[in-house]
Amino acid sequence: MTKEYVISSVDRIIKETGSRDPFSVCDRYGIQLYYHDIGEKLKGYYYYNRRISNIVINSNIDNEWLILIVLSHELGHFALHKNSARLFQEIELQSPNPFEVEANYFGAELLLADKDTMDVIRDTRSLYHSSSILHVPDWFLKCKINMLITKGYDDLPYMEVNSFSLRNSF
Repeated sequence: MTKEYVISSVDRIIKETGSRDPFSVCDRYGIQLYYHDIGEKLKGYYYYNRRISNIVINSNIDNEWLILIVLSHELGHFALHKNSARLFQEIELQSPNPFEVEANYFGAELLLADKDTMDVIRDTRSLYHSSSILHVPDWFLKCKINMLITKGYDDLPYMEVNSFSLRNSF
């Protein structure tokens, strides 16, 4: 799967729902959302059963931004991997599993609007300061920066990013 495909999937969902809000997207597509205590490491998972899409979010998460990140990630599985006939779970959101990486890129593309992200990056010129302002972890912002590069944004300011390659691909 390509980044271009992920971008077009997010664009389609935003066009169909009129929103980047993961809760609105779930509502519009009839995705059942549940909160359960699913342990310490698991943040959430997506599953498709009897023609019903379901997302479970760990009820122990008390950070509203982390809930949005997890939900947007699980929506990535809904949009990109629905027909893969498997239960999607991640022990860590930063898993190297290709399905999880694609869902991370989807989540970053859904939650972080291009203009807002570019404005913050231009103002701060710091990955860590930008991620703090946007209320996302630095690895999540790196996913969005990769998507901006894929879209042709070539006017990104130089930022110190601790040896992370902004052209890193999945």
